[in-house]
Amino acid sequence: MDMPASNFKTYSKILPLIIIAASFFAYANTLTNDFVFDDVINITGNKWITDTKYLKEIFTNNVAGFNSRYSTSYYRPAMHVIQIGIYYFFKLTHWAWHLINIFFHAAVSLILYFICIKLFSKQEFSCEFPCRYLSFIASLTFSLHPIHTEAVAWTSGLPDISCSLFFLLSFYLYINSCEKRNLFNLSYILSITAYFIAMLCKEPAITLLILIIAYDYSQTLKFKKIFSDINKYMPYFILALLYLALRYNALGGFAPSKQYSKLTNYELVINAFALFQEFLTKLIIPINLNVFHDFKPLNSIFSTSGIISFAAITAFIIAIYFARKNKILFLSLIMILVPLLPALYIPGIGKNPFAERYLYLPSAGFAILISLLIGYSFSKKHYVNILNVLLLVVALTFFGGTFSRNYVWKSDLTLWTDTVKKSPYNAWVHEYYGYALYVNGQVDEAVKEYHDSIKTDNSIPDAHINLGVAYFTKGLIDEAIKEFLKTIEIKPDFVEAHDYLGRAYEQKGLTEKAFIEYKKSIEIDNNYSEGHYQVGRIYFINRDPERALNEFNIALKINPLNKLYQDTVNELMQVYPAIAEKNPFPE
Repeated sequence: MDMPASNFKTYSKILPLIIIAASFFAYANTLTNDFVFDDVINITGNKWITDTKYLKEIFTNNVAGFNSRYSTSYYRPAMHVIQIGIYYFFKLTHWAWHLINIFFHAAVSLILYFICIKLFSKQEFSCEFPCRYLSFIASLTFSLHPIHTEAVAWTSGLPDISCSLFFLLSFYLYINSCEKRNLFNLSYILSITAYFIAMLCKEPAITLLILIIAYDYSQTLKFKKIFSDINKYMPYFILALLYLALRYNALGGFAPSKQYSKLTNYELVINAFALFQEFLTKLIIPINLNVFHDFKPLNSIFSTSGIISFAAITAFIIAIYFARKNKILFLSLIMILVPLLPALYIPGIGKNPFAERYLYLPSAGFAILISLLIGYSFSKKHYVNILNVLLLVVALTFFGGTFSRNYVWKSDLTLWTDTVKKSPYNAWVHEYYGYALYVNGQVDEAVKEYHDSIKTDNSIPDAHINLGVAYFTKGLIDEAIKEFLKTIEIKPDFVEAHDYLGRAYEQKGLTEKAFIEYKKSIEIDNNYSEGHYQVGRIYFINRDPERALNEFNIALKINPLNKLYQDTVNELMQVYPAIAEKNPFPE
């Protein structure tokens, strides 16, 4: 289909609709997917999303602060605020949560389209393609890129999508504000607002300040101009400081994670190079996608992997330097590198340093780069038909890769079945796969996976406790007790281990020892609802309804979504009608 500039106006009006449709159809099959992986913690086990009364806790705690047994280096209050809105309208309806992710993804793709129009309209091309067509190519590439499946198909990928939405919106509004005579206009104010929201969604957003400075530099190539206009960056800088202050208050530090704390500063640097090279490779060739990529830290830059990774980062930085005179090329490379910088700080990431969702925002720069290269490569009018065919082939390939990958995220079982094939020597993967098998009723298969996990790494407490639970299910109580005790040996403050050890003791008729373990669980964490429930249940069994009711109500206050707690309270009130008047949680 020939699409020269003279005829392009006929098609340009429907391009945004095509982008939206492509985004929705590529992920339409996720609407039947379950909650998987961390969704159980972040959504179904998250009391914060149930009521606005938790807003103060949301803004003063780490992202997992709703569960005192977990602590992270992440501060993302906007994620919970968005989830409050989703929960208010849809509760825990799976398809609705997935639909929201798709909606955000379509919005990000559309904003990228309008950013590209701004950028490409200022670029001189010796070709027949209008800037809207090249912008469309960039946006379509972004919307269909298979690397996004983790962020979009997984409901817990919302922070990446929402952060990218407000990040790119802020950048678009900033570009728009620069086109006006008075900088401090509505677009500028909205840009600053969107920047702050983006930071509250996820950490990489703080790098937008670097991007807008790079944008201004690309317009003049003069640092003096940057310094003379420094006042216009001050609101962004002040909001970045405010965000860091909020983050420090919530976390007790900027990135206090202890993961990979044994790496030296030298090793942290060379492994940042290695991570960047892996990210860049996966962005260019999105195959063998995996939710849990194996990460083996480098200990020398002079190893084969070290040399390759150092060469990659060096070449990339050199490319940025020589691209300065081409505004879009320069900005596209900056947009790939800069949002990735927080993900290269390994101690702040966690046990899975390489995650595909970290590429969601940087891929916007990659999409712009691809479109720019196309604009120069197909510079003659008679190449238009070739380009259209090529674009169709790539779009269908990306669509097929994305659509098929979505099925992997269908359930925990499909996700970890795929992952264990790709990471067969990863202890955590075997542990996760074992749990998925256990939930699916395949207890014997789960036991095998837990054993494989322990053989690979005997220090993972989750593998031991879950193996104990599997033994408990099979009626092998003595074996279960051994695993629970091993779990406590590795991690003495593992409250669930004390809880399950109590259940195992109770199964053997050792009620007093069971009660001691239940009490230990809430001594370690007074916000452990299940511990209060179990203590209350023992009081109930021993005909002490007032103490039982008190423990049940504490459990309900901590976890108001648990129907079992409410049912048990109702049962207690039926057995002891006089106690109903003292119950603050009526049916």
